[in-house]
Amino acid sequence: MPGSSLPGKDCQTSVTSTSRHTLTPPSPDVPSTSSSVPPAAPVSSASLLPPDSNSPVAWTVFRPSLPSIQFTATRCLKRMPQTQTPRGYFDQIFCDEVYNHVLMQTEKFAESLFLDSPYEKSRISARKTLEKGEFQIWLGLLFHMGHIQVNRLESYWKTDPLYRIPIFREKMSRDRFLMIMQALHFAENPGVGEPDPSDRLYKIRPLIDIFHNVMKSVVYPEKNLSIDESMVLWTGRLIFRQYVQGKKHKFGIKMYMLTEASGLVLRIHVYTGSADKDVEGRGHAGKVVNSLLNDFKGKGHSVFMDNFYNSVNLSRELLGEKVHTTGTLRGNRQNNLSEIVKRKLKKGEVIHRWSEDGVCVLKWHDRREVLLLSTKFGPEMVDIS
Repeated sequence: MPGSSLPGKDCQTSVTSTSRHTLTPPSPDVPSTSSSVPPAAPVSSASLLPPDSNSPVAWTVFRPSLPSIQFTATRCLKRMPQTQTPRGYFDQIFCDEVYNHVLMQTEKFAESLFLDSPYEKSRISARKTLEKGEFQIWLGLLFHMGHIQVNRLESYWKTDPLYRIPIFREKMSRDRFLMIMQALHFAENPGVGEPDPSDRLYKIRPLIDIFHNVMKSVVYPEKNLSIDESMVLWTGRLIFRQYVQGKKHKFGIKMYMLTEASGLVLRIHVYTGSADKDVEGRGHAGKVVNSLLNDFKGKGHSVFMDNFYNSVNLSRELLGEKVHTTGTLRGNRQNNLSEIVKRKLKKGEVIHRWSEDGVCVLKWHDRREVLLLSTKFGPEMVDIS
């Protein structure tokens, strides 16, 4: 968030409209090598109704004439930081609600560790109440460890002049740091004899919920949003550890994220495999998209996604909820037009079709053939220098 151009509460939404040139449409059977746009077809009363995303799709070379979807929300910070510094923006997210919850749960778990410890001289026997200021120091040291890597955690407190890092010993003792790490907790454990919750994320679920509530109260995003997945590196044993071939960290915890173009994360969904009842099963990708967009429908947002998520059915569904979609498209998706998918193009050629409710599917041959889908843009080609 630091350095972003988010205006304050009084910001006004500006909507820029781009003019479209109507040219003579190419023959439906001949791929186009230019950016010509067929004229709009007459609007019908039926095309104004929300589409049934599972109904058969009627395709045409003509762009349908439909009412434009305006962005009706306001991009702004709802709560201004106390200082215009990285720390000020950090405190916007890591606010008192987060601290109070973490401190309460950590203190409860530390007490249970203390009562259950059979050793008089164990580290937990010297415990004391964890305060907000001390926890902030602990967090700062933890973040600093990400910049200075050593083989063992204890090595940050070495006294040897060759390896000494004074800041760690000055701010917190090694045993105190390790004790806080041992007791760190975000949710209560099940009681004795109680079964584990069915939610595989029950240990961090309260923290995820707090994050979403905080983001709702702090910021409303711009018109253009993006959905993609990210991998959190995890090399240990975990039942829902995933493998994603194209990522730098191929093994880890898979997270679906809704972000702004600036990279600001608005919503997250941690994928827990087949037990993830919210998004698992048929239509998995569509369920993920709808889950992340729940708070942003009906306001005219444009969402950019890759071919893992995009489909004609999903785009028609979201278009009925005033959400535009744009991105690459897999050739085997349901309701794809085989005429577009199977057509072989020469380099530079473009072929496209429109559905009656405003979905444009096109194929373009650059270095290779690329299949695209958009409810926001047409087949116009724009040179970028």
